[in-house]
Amino acid sequence: MTAVKIREGNGIGEGDIRLSQWKLNLKGCRDWIPILSKQDPDNIDECITPIIQSEPGCGKSSVLKMLEEDYGDEYDYIYLDCPILDYSDICMKIPEKDENDVRTLQSYIGGVFKMSSPKPKIIMLDEIMKAPKMTQTMFMKLILERKIDDVPLPMGSIIFGTSNNISDGVGDGFLAHGGNRVCIIELMKTTVKEWCEWGVKHNIHSYILALVNRYPDLMASYRDDGFDPRQNPCIFDPNNPQLSFASPRSLAKLNVVVKNRHKFSKDSVMTVMAGIVGKATASQFSALMSIGDALPSWDEIMAQPEQVDIPKSESALMILMFQAVQNMKTSKDVTQFIKFVDRVEKHEIQSIFYTMALNSKHSEVRLLATGNAKFTKYCIENRENFAGDDV
Repeated sequence: MTAVKIREGNGIGEGDIRLSQWKLNLKGCRDWIPILSKQDPDNIDECITPIIQSEPGCGKSSVLKMLEEDYGDEYDYIYLDCPILDYSDICMKIPEKDENDVRTLQSYIGGVFKMSSPKPKIIMLDEIMKAPKMTQTMFMKLILERKIDDVPLPMGSIIFGTSNNISDGVGDGFLAHGGNRVCIIELMKTTVKEWCEWGVKHNIHSYILALVNRYPDLMASYRDDGFDPRQNPCIFDPNNPQLSFASPRSLAKLNVVVKNRHKFSKDSVMTVMAGIVGKATASQFSALMSIGDALPSWDEIMAQPEQVDIPKSESALMILMFQAVQNMKTSKDVTQFIKFVDRVEKHEIQSIFYTMALNSKHSEVRLLATGNAKFTKYCIENRENFAGDDV
């Protein structure tokens, strides 16, 4: 297969895609949704439903899990896959009659809404703009009035939706009378630094982290100013439709391939990778994996950090920096690896290790690193390289 050359970067932060001011990142969406959408007794008429839009694979569906991490048992969390729901999944009218033999139709709400629980709900209307018009019409009462048919949600409930950009050309549309009654928020694609920090926390393989860091255009968007599909054939582009392409989601799914690659032939591995991230990205990744497989092992570096050969390839060094952050278990490991890092000539490569370790806020790595005198000394002396980080 012929590799397609895409733009290379030299380290964490270099080459990160800077997007329009008219977008929020995932953290911004996570923070704004409860403020905009929560219906309280004092602002019953003020709440508005946010609809988070992005191109495919950017993480918008993960916001519900983030909100669950924030609020825990305070809410019931409800995921609705809007395009596949029918009228009967939401609400049915059941005939009843009272003691005076008056016959009426009463609303029976679908069990997915957990209305037997008194807790307020956080409801994500996933792919709301792909829902059939009939169900979109039913959802409008939920979106605008916090009611399922004529049954109100518990006070304090939160509603938000997700959708692809209209320009993505994947079938999204919204009722005209509803568009001006909601808050449409475009989600910013994650930066290289943000994605790599997430990847370290979630045990994404060091090869994949190095790939994203080496080729920052994998995190680009076709909506960026100056986007040229001839220079970046790897990402989603509605003008060049392909089912397999590089996105924050699909790149993470390479994990299972990397872990099992030794069980199969190189051609077999390439075929499967291309089916996940597309041929262009698979070609780049295959070359990087070959470099990674020839590197000294972690045990070799720990045993002789000042004698083991320093790889000449920047891609190889990036792999080792990410491996270190994921492999360090003791203070001695930190000290030994810093002896190796000190021998790396390029400051940008060194900074990958220090930046990722410093931002491993949810792991033991950060505590090990910041408790090491040599690590702390480097961070203080290079404080200007850690803007926005906790130094």
